Amino acid sequence: MGEQEKGGPDVNGPQQAGPGKNGIDPNQASHDSPSALPPPPLKPPIEKPHTFKQANSTNRSAVFVKPGTRNDRKNNAGEVKEVSDLFSLMRKTLKTFSLYGSSSSAAQDFQSRLYKVFTQTLERLGPISLRIDSSSLIYHGETVLSEDSSVESYLYRLYSTGIRYLTFRPGLNIEELSEFLHILSLDPNTRELQDDDLVTLFWKSDFNNIHYIVVEGFTEAGNKQEDQENVDFEAALSSILDAVENELPPEQIVHSVRISEEDINSSPPAIQLEQFGPSKDKDSNAKVFLLTDQEMLEIQTRILSKPPEYDLAKVTDMLIELMAWESDSTEVQNILDSLLLILDYALSRDMFEIASRVVGGIKWITIPRKDGHTYSEAAIQAAHSGLLEASLPERIKPLLSALSDEKNHSRITAHLRALPQQAAEVLSDLLVEVPERVHRDIISSVIVRLGRNNPQIFVSRLEHSKWFVVQAMVNILGQIGQHEHLPAILKVYEHENPEVRAEVVDATAKFTLEEVKYFLSKALFDEDKRVRIKAITQMSRFKGSDTAKYLLGQVKDTSFLDKNRQEQRAWFKTISEVGDESIIPELEELVTARKFRKRSQYEHIRAGSLYAISRIGGPAAAKALEKLSKARLSGLIRAAHSRALEELKKKK
Repeated sequence: MGEQEKGGPDVNGPQQAGPGKNGIDPNQASHDSPSALPPPPLKPPIEKPHTFKQANSTNRSAVFVKPGTRNDRKNNAGEVKEVSDLFSLMRKTLKTFSLYGSSSSAAQDFQSRLYKVFTQTLERLGPISLRIDSSSLIYHGETVLSEDSSVESYLYRLYSTGIRYLTFRPGLNIEELSEFLHILSLDPNTRELQDDDLVTLFWKSDFNNIHYIVVEGFTEAGNKQEDQENVDFEAALSSILDAVENELPPEQIVHSVRISEEDINSSPPAIQLEQFGPSKDKDSNAKVFLLTDQEMLEIQTRILSKPPEYDLAKVTDMLIELMAWESDSTEVQNILDSLLLILDYALSRDMFEIASRVVGGIKWITIPRKDGHTYSEAAIQAAHSGLLEASLPERIKPLLSALSDEKNHSRITAHLRALPQQAAEVLSDLLVEVPERVHRDIISSVIVRLGRNNPQIFVSRLEHSKWFVVQAMVNILGQIGQHEHLPAILKVYEHENPEVRAEVVDATAKFTLEEVKYFLSKALFDEDKRVRIKAITQMSRFKGSDTAKYLLGQVKDTSFLDKNRQEQRAWFKTISEVGDESIIPELEELVTARKFRKRSQYEHIRAGSLYAISRIGGPAAAKALEKLSKARLSGLIRAAHSRALEELKKKK
């Protein structure tokens, strides 16, 4: 059963070890390659304190089996009660979202309460990791929430799309929580969920402090098979949860999933871990993990002889482990060359799981350990060099071409994110070869992460000849949000392509009103409707009666009649979001003014004013709507008045 964790390379693969030394079975070596002689037999194994298999297994266990983690807190009834209360409140919040909409005052009140409780609980307990089944949410073996298994149940919807574990981490911000709630509260019949499932929407949201683990290939008809595999699945993932709760780096968490059931069952007791764990003496490690020239030839021969994918996974893991502890720079380079050979082989055959395994493993060596031990300096330097090699255009192009198949998206994204910051420039240059906007957005999200500390490489490409490259650069600079680059972003607004101008409007989201108000007031009158709608939507960030009155002044201008209903409604929505009760009399006047009542083309403006009054809400809105109920209103306006009253009742 495959599983993946957001933000890390998928490293699933069979973990069987062959009977030969270091898990290599000489009987499986292929002799079909015309350029390779049959591999020489391996030397008889040298007597050592323990085999590579033991060192590998216990080494990983030593990293993850720590006192004071999940098992020690398992029976803490107070902690379980606290988590149960938290997710009961989340259920109420989601119900409010579903009933009244995420922008309603009731939903916002619940969201604020939930966020406050969430942050307090995370501060006290640290990361909260939960297992999901079709009707229950389970925390440290205790059920903290139960629901009926139906399409309305958010637990069932998570479960049915393959999500089995959720982890919320300290640092969770209100934007992440709001987006998480929005996705879970979506009606299953909405366009959003028809185009994408929950997993895809979570992935697009790119949460930093909400992690999830997905079981691929889940179907409701496959429950029996899943039950049979559940024990193996639980064992393989328990180390990941320990790692998350102990705030280990993602690469170490990824590494932990390689622990097989055999590893777990055969791991020695904790008291023996120090004896079998990595030695502080580098020379000692070099002896344990030493590869002879003959063994290296065996590995390279098998790589060249088209081994099966599972065999490459075993070889890759072994080479990464060997490279991490080898102190001789020549040997380290030999191992790195073999890993790059595997990488090129995998990329040439669309074996992206193996490619991610190679790059993720090399990246793992560059991350400082938390247990006090350090990898050899030669290995660390070689790992940085290897990541640069993996960033060459010829090794990135196959990944971009494979984005046409959606099933590759998460694995390719994980692969690209493991690359060093120098890859941001390579990816920026390669965007010109990516025709689809959705694929450019995927790459842009990676570029932002890699190149955040060197945004000048994006500024220098704002004058690129291809409009969609300019659009992507604006998008990236907008996400970075550094004030010194705002003039360069706004200058691009003069671009002839409306898609680029619309992106410039979106890119202003992280800047203040004082910095962008003149620009947005100009964009409100762009020749392209999409740009204008984006501009009026951005104006909703700037609360205050001054903004509302400026917009109302534009509504009264006769040019407002040229806008279609969608654009007019966007204006009134923004007016209701930036204004308060002080502008209700002016909105009321738009409904009753003689010049508006006599001309049918003004009906949508009058209906929009009623819509805005109901969204503002409060006693002044109720009084205005009551007064208007006594006025002579036409059929369309009377219907808009009734809808406004219903909306106001919901707010109460």
